[in-house]
Amino acid sequence: MKGLCINVVDSSIWVETEKPEELWRSLTSAFAKRYLPRLKLSIECRPDAVIYWLHRNVKFKVLTHYLLTHGLPSMFIVEGKYPSAYSNEPPFFFILQVMAYVLGKKGYVVLTDSITIERGGKAILFLGYPHSGKSSISALAFSRGFKVYATENTVVRVSKPLKVVNGSSVLVYDPAIKNLYDVEITPDGVTKHGYEYLDLEAREANPLRELDIDKVFVIHSGFTCKGFSTSPITGRKIRKTLWYFSTSLLKGVDYYEPQPLGNLITEDVANTLQRFLEIVEEDYNNKVYEVFGSIPEIFENTVLITKPSV
Repeated sequence: MKGLCINVVDSSIWVETEKPEELWRSLTSAFAKRYLPRLKLSIECRPDAVIYWLHRNVKFKVLTHYLLTHGLPSMFIVEGKYPSAYSNEPPFFFILQVMAYVLGKKGYVVLTDSITIERGGKAILFLGYPHSGKSSISALAFSRGFKVYATENTVVRVSKPLKVVNGSSVLVYDPAIKNLYDVEITPDGVTKHGYEYLDLEAREANPLRELDIDKVFVIHSGFTCKGFSTSPITGRKIRKTLWYFSTSLLKGVDYYEPQPLGNLITEDVANTLQRFLEIVEEDYNNKVYEVFGSIPEIFENTVLITKPSV
């Protein structure tokens, strides 16, 4: 058996498997980069988790796992073919769940259903449930010259201030926005279902750097929405809202077959999450908003100005 040492920020996963080069090609494909943060290979490895991958011609399955704390590497044993777009997707989301876990052990949270747009050297973070307008906002921002830093999952260092340090780098969007919002984009490819995508990492359009989070917007939008309105999120609702987006991957809300791993919130991960929520409540109590309306008007009232109209 051979292996890969996969690095995300300062967390590492050692994968011991028969064909590591083939696995690495899968994990750095355009489909993988829609969901996984930017990955690097390391020569020396002090892993936070070890995955033993039995490469067999069977459906992907997690055979067993052992979660360890206090700096000890956790262990996962899986079997099945390596991930591939549309035909064998569950391993992508398994890897993503493990990454959220090992990052949580090291003091980071992975916010799912999130995008990050850089403005003035700081991060504007958008959170939203599927089909709420995040990709359209990202594509509109990109077409207007803004850097889109994370396209689906955002890695945040739990510090004061909170810092975006990594994220997914392939942006998939509905080509209908070109006519609807006067967006001019030349895509890097088209998905199986007819959506276009941009590989921002390949374009070097969003190089890795740390960005302080300036504001957080929970977006509610769609092609038929009109106008713009906003409401601050305060009190307990801040924790409730951020809890969902910061724990979804850990809890297996991002479903994959045969079923996601159970709750991966161990003691050290829980400490990270608690600290994250404390910082949001203490330092961002006037910087978290819900926004409603059309994509162009939300863009104008969030990304293009410093403070949203209330």
